Amino acid sequence: MRKLLEASSQRIIKILETLYLRDGWTTLSDLARSVGASERTVAADVAQIRRHWAAECHIEVSPKNGVYLQNRNIASLSHICSELFNRSVALQWIRELLFHPNHGMEFYENKLFVSRSTLLRQLPKINRALASRGMEIQSENNRFQFYGR
Repeated sequence: MRKLLEASSQRIIKILETLYLRDGWTTLSDLARSVGASERTVAADVAQIRRHWAAECHIEVSPKNGVYLQNRNIASLSHICSELFNRSVALQWIRELLFHPNHGMEFYENKLFVSRSTLLRQLPKINRALASRGMEIQSENNRFQFYGR
């Protein structure tokens, strides 16, 4: 289900997993290599982690040493991952489709506070993830619902 997350959320999880598994300091370039992103992107992601979850993970950043995760508690990592999953537009749309099927696009736009184009971009990604489970989201007369094989 990680594939349903936005790219930045996937990177944040990878960064935290990498830091969790390493003892000591990790340079931004090492983190960037391990998550497949630029140092600048990783630095922005680390700043976001510090802004949103400073109390849970206690990340130290040093221009000389890199990044250090002080609190390597699996419960904290789980809490952060849970929050990222709950923020995912794709997963929010799936939840809305489960509880409120057979509505038009405008209903889901208003319910999730996102644009039509955002939802339409999410649809192929969601359907790829659901395909392995024999399901997909289909639209008939601009009404969306789950279909299973």
